[in-house]
Amino acid sequence: MDTSHILKPTATVSNSLFSKIKRFLAAALLADFVLGNAINVFIENLNKKGLLGLGSDFQAYQMIWGESIWLNILHLIILGLTAGIFGFTFGYLSRRVSLSEKIIFTFFYVFIRLIFLALFSVIIEFFIPSAATTWNEVIGLTIYVITSSAFNATFVILGYIVMFASAFYFIDKGSKVINDPYYTTKPPIAEQKEIAKIFLSFNEKLSFLQKKKQTLTDLFKTLLHELMTGQRRVHEIEFETLTKAYKIKEQPLSMAAEK
Repeated sequence: MDTSHILKPTATVSNSLFSKIKRFLAAALLADFVLGNAINVFIENLNKKGLLGLGSDFQAYQMIWGESIWLNILHLIILGLTAGIFGFTFGYLSRRVSLSEKIIFTFFYVFIRLIFLALFSVIIEFFIPSAATTWNEVIGLTIYVITSSAFNATFVILGYIVMFASAFYFIDKGSKVINDPYYTTKPPIAEQKEIAKIFLSFNEKLSFLQKKKQTLTDLFKTLLHELMTGQRRVHEIEFETLTKAYKIKEQPLSMAAEK
C-alpha cells in the first residue's frame, strides 16, 4: 500500500523579495496604522478627559509620555503589543522565516520611522533648502529633549529594545501557527498507516456488499424466470441449498484492516 501521499502539503508560499516586502507592509500597516492608531486615539481621549494629566498638547505618538514612570511603562507595553502584532502577522503570512530575515525585517519595522525621517531630511536638504533650516531645528530640538534627560533617554532606548524583542519573538510564533488547511499538522507515520488501513477495510466491506447485492439480484432474476416459464415450482425450491450455492463468504472488517 502506497501511503507516501497521505496528508502531504501541496500549497506553496512565494519567497520572492517582492512577496516578502508585501507581507512586511501588510503586517506593519495592520500593527501600526490600524491597531496602533486605535490605541493612540483611545489614549488621547483618556487624556482629554483629564485621566492621564499629560496636558492639552499631548500626542500619543510621542516617544515620551510625560514624567510619570507608570505612564511610560504603559507606553512600553503598548509598543511591545503593536510590535508583537506585526511580528505575529508577518510570521503567519510568511510561514517560514530564516534567522537573517527575522533580524532584517524586525530592524526595518523598529527603525522604519527613523529611516523615513532621514530620507525626508535629505529630500528637504536638496530640494527645499529654504525649509531645511527650520526642519533641522525641529530635529535638533527633538534630539536635545531626548538626550538632555536620563529619564527620557532610558525610556526611548527601552522602547526600541521592547519593540525589537517583541517583533522578533512573535515572528517565530506566527510562523508556527496552522494557517492553511494544506498545512495541517500531520500525525506520526504509524498513525497515518493505521488510518489508511481502516479506510481500506471500509472499501473492501463496501466492495463485498456490492458483489453480494449483485449476486442476490442475479439469483432473483433467475428464479423469477424459471418460475414464470414453468421450469421450476415453488414447492420444488430448496432455499437452504440454493442460498448456500450463491453465498459469498463475508470478511470481517478487522481481517480486512490487517491485510
